[in-house]
Amino acid sequence: HFMAWYQAHVGLDSHSRVLQFSTIGFDASLLDILPTFACGALLVLPSEEQRRDPVQLIRLIHRQEVTHAFLPPALLSILPRDVHLGLQHLITGGDVCEPGVIARLAGQCHLHNIYGPTETTVLATTRVFAEGDNNRNLGLPIANTQVLILDEHLHPVPEHTPGELYIA
Repeated sequence: HFMAWYQAHVGLDSHSRVLQFSTIGFDASLLDILPTFACGALLVLPSEEQRRDPVQLIRLIHRQEVTHAFLPPALLSILPRDVHLGLQHLITGGDVCEPGVIARLAGQCHLHNIYGPTETTVLATTRVFAEGDNNRNLGLPIANTQVLILDEHLHPVPEHTPGELYIA
């Protein structure tokens, strides 16, 4: 269900070209690999040098006409301010995305923020950022997933009240 949901959510199909930025040891690499192969899309593999150098990575994205990429907020924050990645869908997560990054990139493509601890299948919630969005909003649960904020007695807490996140 995860792959079918993800493919539909980010518009992934056999014509897509997906950058595999995450190394195979990081669970986010599953976002790149499994849904891509399952729909017959093309997976673009950067070299270690391209992965470490934003300028080379941008050149690869343009040269290979990448349509989808998962890039962490730390990398997005050091991209040149005037960069245009040319992506249809940019997925980010794993850390807080700075408001300036959201403002710059949300107008260029669909900018997806994903959240999910390793214990889930890569992610549990998502939202598509718009310019000016709150960068701390985890979004809504993905298909076949529920999220609850509970107190120490496992009771739901009122909206905007601190608690623990439970994912089912």
